[in-house]
Amino acid sequence: MSVKRLPRIRTPLRRRLRDLSRGPLLFVIWAGSVYGSWVLLTKQSRPFDYPAIVRSIDYEVSPATDGRLTRLDVKLFEEVERGQLIASLDSSLLDARMATAEAEIGRLAAKITAARAELEDAAKEESADRLSRLRRFQLDAEQKGLDTLAIEVRIEADRLLAERIALRKRRLAALVPKGAASVDDLDDIALKLKRIEERIARNEKLLGQTRKVEKRALGRAGEFAGAPQPLSLVEQRIAPLREALRVAESRRDGIRARIRMLAIRSPIDGIVSRITATEGQAVREGEALVHLTPLESREALVYIKEGDPEAAELRPGRRLLCARPGAPRKILCGAKVVRIGPELVELPSRLWANPRVPEFGLPVLVGLDAGTDLRPGEVVRLRLD
Repeated sequence: MSVKRLPRIRTPLRRRLRDLSRGPLLFVIWAGSVYGSWVLLTKQSRPFDYPAIVRSIDYEVSPATDGRLTRLDVKLFEEVERGQLIASLDSSLLDARMATAEAEIGRLAAKITAARAELEDAAKEESADRLSRLRRFQLDAEQKGLDTLAIEVRIEADRLLAERIALRKRRLAALVPKGAASVDDLDDIALKLKRIEERIARNEKLLGQTRKVEKRALGRAGEFAGAPQPLSLVEQRIAPLREALRVAESRRDGIRARIRMLAIRSPIDGIVSRITATEGQAVREGEALVHLTPLESREALVYIKEGDPEAAELRPGRRLLCARPGAPRKILCGAKVVRIGPELVELPSRLWANPRVPEFGLPVLVGLDAGTDLRPGEVVRLRLD
């Protein structure tokens, strides 16, 4: 019995294409997709892969001398300007110095008066005529110097008083629109300040005239003393008064130094970030009263994580671009590498990818270009320019 061969049945082309799409073609498509994804993940550029924190520089404002804090003129988070008065110390030490200077001037004036009386008696004797004249010239010059010193002391005291009244005037001016102070009080304090300023102007004018008189008196004494005559006796008798005058001048300089030290001013334009003292508190020299934070920070710390292949490209002088993490395409400013840290350090916890796993990196100090609104402590990201 023979087997009859069946005829071959042709598969339609449409059916073949459908079977191919379900088998090998589908495999090729999926393999290509996997390969393309791998290429994209491994070869993609990472433009903002350097985390950084804008540096927060803390300025401590402290007194240059011990004392008691009588007035604190700033409040927390208040914006201050360079040179603005922040606090003032008790002026009792200054008042004591001022009284000491006045007493010293009076003591020297009494000595000069007594010396003049002695010279008038000595002038009656012909043998002591030249010595008396020379001493009279010198004592007259010393008296003019004491007059100048007394005027300078009064001017310094008035300047300190004018500064205090000016501060009070500014406070009243701020309270008048709120109804917490009257316009009459403001006018009274303004009139008082004006009178003190006029008094300072008169004393400064008088001081200039007194200095001219003192200069002329010194010139007369110098011309007379320049004559070829023995002056050893005169020098011996005038030396104590000259030394006393130097003491008075030194005390005057001490008063000026105390005036400057009692008024504590802001060294920068910034914001009061912390206040560590209260009015009435006794403070020591160098003790921080107020902490200031600059309005704008010009530096940031970049951290290069371990194993970063582009770490070698960060060299001093290398340009970078800065952006916020939420808007990486918006360039805020340019930056430049200033210095590179010597060793790996632990990154701030804010920059950890996993809050439970510490990360380490190399710190790099970067200088930011001016004109940004970045605040100290803000997190940014940088990339190579």
